[in-house]
Amino acid sequence: MLRKEDKKEFAQIMYGVAGNFGGSVTTHTLKLQFKLLQEYTLPQITQAGIWLLLNRTEKFPAVPTVKEFIDAIGKLINPVLSLEAQAHEQCDIILLYLKDRGGICDHVFKQSSTRYLMEHRWGFKMLGDMTKVDLKWFRKEFVKAWIDIEEHSRALDNQIIYQGKDRIEASKVNPLLNIKQLN
Repeated sequence: MLRKEDKKEFAQIMYGVAGNFGGSVTTHTLKLQFKLLQEYTLPQITQAGIWLLLNRTEKFPAVPTVKEFIDAIGKLINPVLSLEAQAHEQCDIILLYLKDRGGICDHVFKQSSTRYLMEHRWGFKMLGDMTKVDLKWFRKEFVKAWIDIEEHSRALDNQIIYQGKDRIEASKVNPLLNIKQLN
């Protein structure tokens, strides 16, 4: 939570960020920004400013908006892993179950892409029969397949599919989606 004593340092951060992007901040803008960002701490705002300086790609407006600061704080508080990192994490979970329970494991995965791959492409019995050398290719193939499915699922999530006059139920196109009929 920002306090009145934080105003000077807050202003320095905002002037610094604005100046770095070739913009300027008025005292009225500073007051508004301070009011809108009051629920955050000065260290969070400072880290968001640094994150914006390192990662911001927008050219307009020249000065990052309050929403950009809030989004940056959100990314710093709850970082989102890349699809590749998530895929490796899912593969690690599979291999832990395999190590613990062997080829007779019957675990059902919560993550839909992992569940799909383990039910339709690989299974614990198949993995349990593999040598250590064979398991090396499994990680590479699993990560690639998992990312492909996730990208496809996300693309379908972001569109409504039409075929002629009738809408298609998206879950029929991709069984990983749990979407009710779009009619």
